Amino acid sequence: MYGIKQALILSFVVAVSILGLPRNLPADIPQRVMANLQIEDQGSRLIVSWHFFYFLLPQQFVLHEKNDEPIALLTTDTHLLEKNLTDVVQAAFDLKVDGQTVQPTLLSLTCYPNKSCLVTMSFPGRTGGKVELRAPVLQYFPPGYFLSVSVSGSAGSKGYFFGKQFPPVVHFEQADVPSPLAKAFFSKDQVAEFSAAWVNYNWILTSIVLLLIRQLRLIAVLIATIVVSWILLSFAFALCDYKLPFKIPEMVLCVPTVLLCIMGVKNQSRMGWLVLITAVAGLLNAGYDIQQIPLSASATTLNALVGLALGFAGGMALVLLVLIPLWWEFKKYPGFQEYWAPKISWGVAALAVLLPLQKLLFG
Repeated sequence: MYGIKQALILSFVVAVSILGLPRNLPADIPQRVMANLQIEDQGSRLIVSWHFFYFLLPQQFVLHEKNDEPIALLTTDTHLLEKNLTDVVQAAFDLKVDGQTVQPTLLSLTCYPNKSCLVTMSFPGRTGGKVELRAPVLQYFPPGYFLSVSVSGSAGSKGYFFGKQFPPVVHFEQADVPSPLAKAFFSKDQVAEFSAAWVNYNWILTSIVLLLIRQLRLIAVLIATIVVSWILLSFAFALCDYKLPFKIPEMVLCVPTVLLCIMGVKNQSRMGWLVLITAVAGLLNAGYDIQQIPLSASATTLNALVGLALGFAGGMALVLLVLIPLWWEFKKYPGFQEYWAPKISWGVAALAVLLPLQKLLFG
């Protein structure tokens, strides 16, 4: 009995020690955190990409570089979080070329569920220019935070470290010859957009409903309507520099899909209504997608838009490449169109609503 009591007491002490250690150690042991900063020297401009974890920043602080603007990162409001992060990254770096301060243009800002952010900015450059880079944003990060800087261009790559425990300034000289990447048609921005092929559940569900229509010619017209309307609105938004006065909620994107499902259940193949609904689907999704990737660099806007269009068309083609053989096999079964098609339509409608709803409620 005495041995059991000793074992219980020892187990209790060990448990208390284990639970207590994580609370005390971080305050005593400084941690070093390294982030990557990539700079692409393209001669007339410098493309800066920075991936960082914003949970390392204070939850609330004053951004001195922007007229002491209050910043709050502990928020469930996605729009407010993106705005605050945009303010932070625009004031994050102080870059001078030949002694003159140059201002950044924000190309993209993407937030991830792990509370990290990937930002890409463009700074005006000069072939052969002498660059001086500082990072005022380091004052808001923990003492052990530092940056690993990689500068790449036509002259090769160079690496630097800077931070609170490293030199506070990075000096380098731009190459005398512009980087061939600056003249390449498939630029880094375009490849990034092409990789976002927009193969998401919304287009998969919409394609399933369209394939339930009996007329192959009508199916081709409707899919072409979606692709054309999406591409046209994307180009109009970027080339005219037009921005919607409101943010399109992801929940709204399911409306055209649900309407198509209802028409499929009722077995109505009115071409006018079907074309209108699919056009609305393309327009809504184009507005939503463009809001996720702002295109603000005039030098790469056209390339990025071509990448967007190719990515979207390729995504739709990939979805159909998988679904068409399945649809062809199912149509061989008697009664598929009369019995199974309405059930599939109701199932697709339910998924179209539930998937964005669970993302809205549970993140």
